[in-house]
Amino acid sequence: MVFQTRSTLKLLAVTALLSSAATAVAAPPVAYSIGKDVFLTSPTATGTVKVWSGPGKMAVSGLDFDPSSNRIAVLGTDRIIRIVSYSASGVGGAVTTIPADGCVPNGFDFHPTDGSLLISRACNAFSTIEVRRYSNGGLSAPIGSYGSGQDNAVSVIRWTSDGTGFFIGRMSGSGPATIERRSLALPDAPQTVWSRTGGGALPGWFDIARCPSGDANCSKLIVTDASTISAVPYDSFGGGTPVTLVNPGVNGHYSPDNNEVLYKWQLRNSYQLYVKGSGGTRTIVSKGDVGALDWRP
Repeated sequence: MVFQTRSTLKLLAVTALLSSAATAVAAPPVAYSIGKDVFLTSPTATGTVKVWSGPGKMAVSGLDFDPSSNRIAVLGTDRIIRIVSYSASGVGGAVTTIPADGCVPNGFDFHPTDGSLLISRACNAFSTIEVRRYSNGGLSAPIGSYGSGQDNAVSVIRWTSDGTGFFIGRMSGSGPATIERRSLALPDAPQTVWSRTGGGALPGWFDIARCPSGDANCSKLIVTDASTISAVPYDSFGGGTPVTLVNPGVNGHYSPDNNEVLYKWQLRNSYQLYVKGSGGTRTIVSKGDVGALDWRP
């Protein structure tokens, strides 16, 4: 007969708990929406789970993962941003609603490490364009100046890889559509890293490479312009020559190692979800009409 002391039993229980945690399946890192439903899946289309479903007849128009925790921000056609928490297995939990305050969100992005959400939006019937930071249940004061909504517009916004600044799509008056890099220290001293010759609409989407500080591979972004996704290198002086990565395709997102691109394209009457890398293109979602998408950094 084997006798076990209370200490031994406690040690066995802790060991079992740690073993269980070590073998737990992490939530899939790719998110996409179909209608009002948000799904998580793997880059090979396995382990798909529904993490959240919106109310009423709304549809999801934007998604963004929090790199620092199991949360995802969801923008609906009801113009409300919700932050959905989820478990390690992808089960949806608490939902936090960000006050609209009479504003229409255009772009939003979680900080690389601290869980705050950067939001670009149009307020007061589009007469004011602003950027604010949401954290700890409240919004910061406006960050930088962007002119009035009468002759200015902003769209997609993305943190820099180190979180000290951000990129924002902007158009002023009759000037060209641009992507500006701004620092938090000097938000009103923007640097243009991309522009469309001859003006026109704001870029449909852009994403930035995220990797350790000082890595030259981080100094690039991918821009969706019409039906082409291009890589644009940049440095302290501005942007470089775009290199086409995907054509046709829209809403390009980098993989965590920046070697693949998650995107969607319309086939027949609906958008399907794809991943493209050096090994070719693979289909992630072939049924349903994919709306928003993201790949957790």
